[in-house]
Amino acid sequence: MRRLGSKRLDKLTVRDVREWLTKLAGTCQCCAQRKDAKRRPERQRCCAKGECCEQYPSGRVVQIARGTLRAAPSQAVVEEEIREALQRLSRGFGQSPPDGPEESAEDS
Repeated sequence: MRRLGSKRLDKLTVRDVREWLTKLAGTCQCCAQRKDAKRRPERQRCCAKGECCEQYPSGRVVQIARGTLRAAPSQAVVEEEIREALQRLSRGFGQSPPDGPEESAEDS
């Protein structure tokens, strides 16, 4: 996520997140994303001309950003577990089964 910098998710502190959410809520999205500046010069109407349109994110947008940030670590754990499981499976392909007593249907 922008503005959190190169900080790893597992190194974020509560303070970092609070500061980021506060900045997000108080930042004009037209200015931050340079929406007006990307328009052709004759179509520019606000931020590119130095007249901020004050398009601040709604409370719901900030809430969604917070939820996304909260979900990221658990999603990363799930993805890591999947990756590790796939690696274990791929190591098993092409190899003979381990030596040891095999159970037959009669033994059970």
